[in-house]
Amino acid sequence: MNVLGKVALGLGVATLTASLALNVSLINKIRKGNRDSEFEVNDIIIVNENEAHEALNILKAAGKKYGSISVADYYETVGIQSVYTEQQYGWTSESLDKAKVVPVKGGYSIIFPKVEVLK
Repeated sequence: MNVLGKVALGLGVATLTASLALNVSLINKIRKGNRDSEFEVNDIIIVNENEAHEALNILKAAGKKYGSISVADYYETVGIQSVYTEQQYGWTSESLDKAKVVPVKGGYSIIFPKVEVLK
């Protein structure tokens, strides 16, 4: 079980992977990460606003508990399979405070600050 699954269970929240997997789509548009890291993060549309906020709340809770979350944690929270290198990039708890849910065509997207190399 990944970090977020443990946090979700610890918070008494069912893991979102199953419910969001049916309501998430990747956008072909890629948002560039931090130029130093040269890492790209896919924009993701979550159809339901409440699920988008719930996913962000789980990510922020994990960030507070563990100090950071990875891009892999984000993808797995919304039901998208990740690859190993996505564990090396992400956001600190402090930078996650700037993340927000915004309406986009077709649903809602979580907008994050620039990706950082995790240590």
